[in-house]
Amino acid sequence: MKALFSSAYWPNLHYFYYLLNSDGALIEQFDHYDKQSFRNRCEILSANGKLSLSLPVKNLKAKEIMKEVRISYAENWQSKHWRALSSAYKNSPYFEFFEDEIKPFYTQQTDLLLDYNNEQIKTVLNILRIKKELHHTSAFEKNKEGVF
Repeated sequence: MKALFSSAYWPNLHYFYYLLNSDGALIEQFDHYDKQSFRNRCEILSANGKLSLSLPVKNLKAKEIMKEVRISYAENWQSKHWRALSSAYKNSPYFEFFEDEIKPFYTQQTDLLLDYNNEQIKTVLNILRIKKELHHTSAFEKNKEGVF
């Protein structure tokens, strides 16, 4: 089954379940960016329960398409996110083995949110040693069956 996916910041297990069980993965890049969505937000489990992390984006035009959304570095969100992730998971099994692959997301700057999210997905697939090609839509996909 070929599946259509939205872009997501540290996607959840549900997202990866469908990604790994699809014959082909298409990432939608021409949909309108939705505020308050998992495109720039994720939840992690901390010692105090769920913690929401949000990637700030630059001023958005009305109905901006996903492939044009830019990450804002006006505030120091990278170090805050890294401290939260480290604090929540540093004592987890294997964190130290994957820390070097994850840390560049919080030390280097990427201009576009879509590129940032795609690199995260590729990193997770690489850590899991799973070969899966990610493709992008060439136009807006009107048929939303199988969207994750």
